[in-house]
Amino acid sequence: MGTVAFYRGRIMTADQVVSGSALLVKEGRISGFVSENEIPAEYDKVHLADSWLLPGFIDVHVHGGGGADVMDGTVEAVRRLANFHLQHGTTAIYPTTVTHNRGVLNKAIEAVELAMLEPDLKKRVLGVHLEGPYLSESRRGAQTADFIRIPHPEEYEAYFSSSAVKLMTLAPEIQGAEEMVRYGITKGIRFAAGHSAAEYDVGIQSIQWGISQVSHLYNAMTGLDRRAPGLSAAALVSKELRSQLICDGIHVHPAMIKLAMKAKGAEGVLLITDALKGTGSEEDFFYMGEQRVTAKDQAFYLEDGTLAGSRLTMDQAVRNAVKLGGVALQAAVKMASLTPAQAMGIDHFKGSITPGRDADFVVLDDRLELKQVWCMGRKCW
Repeated sequence: MGTVAFYRGRIMTADQVVSGSALLVKEGRISGFVSENEIPAEYDKVHLADSWLLPGFIDVHVHGGGGADVMDGTVEAVRRLANFHLQHGTTAIYPTTVTHNRGVLNKAIEAVELAMLEPDLKKRVLGVHLEGPYLSESRRGAQTADFIRIPHPEEYEAYFSSSAVKLMTLAPEIQGAEEMVRYGITKGIRFAAGHSAAEYDVGIQSIQWGISQVSHLYNAMTGLDRRAPGLSAAALVSKELRSQLICDGIHVHPAMIKLAMKAKGAEGVLLITDALKGTGSEEDFFYMGEQRVTAKDQAFYLEDGTLAGSRLTMDQAVRNAVKLGGVALQAAVKMASLTPAQAMGIDHFKGSITPGRDADFVVLDDRLELKQVWCMGRKCW
């Protein structure tokens, strides 16, 4: 890791855009700002040509990409999906499982655990997100019904014993959910409500247990009925619940994207991809767990027509947040970097261009097209 100085660009910090100064990076960490004529001679200079220098994107909900899926259960699959999304600005990732039997899930967890030890991955693969298996059958979406379960302490305690498990999506209304969440919190696990038939009151109550996120807002959950507000409404009105959002214009209508962003602000929305292994692939179909998935019209579908995970990448999610959500670029970038870092408790070393943080950067041009990606102070794409 060398010494690098970025200059002649628009550098987006957590609360402002810095122009006319140089950003110094040393040994993979951000050192600070100096004037251009104060750049030390030993630093390699990177002329940004008035491009945007942004913090690297963080995706807390992503199943696969580039033909690989975390459910493949190998380090190589984790590497392939992480490297694919790296090409789209994602410098930190939480590979996400789908419901399956205990043996298959343990294999996926182990693969992420081993990937986190690999020199080329340990600063980018930050843990596994277990989406299930403790979900609502009636709101399972593209999850396989046969593997949905009620929480049993012996089972979930074993999952939570892995150092790789960082986040779990569950349905808070199911039997045993509160006990599991309260136990998991003591082990440092974070929880998102999702794939849920929970009423509004249950969603609000679950905050007291320790649930702090909602998984893919509006999708696979109770909605916004005027007399029976559901989990979606609980997420929109509660500051304590940060909301993951698939900003592709397919899973969520642009009007509902705008509603979420106005209600929650940049501090309350996490842009996610929910991408599957077919993202970035030319394959017409593939398997997600036991289910056949077909690519059609810029989305993925099960054989019964159920909309499955997305073909989204984080750079496109940021562009869509600006175009479809109507927010400023700084807000969109925060939703893709600092807010997910805060939601996962890693904002002390990821998520913003701040001295002392990891030097993970995305360079965009005026059209918000990706030009470069930097990881720990090294150009990686």
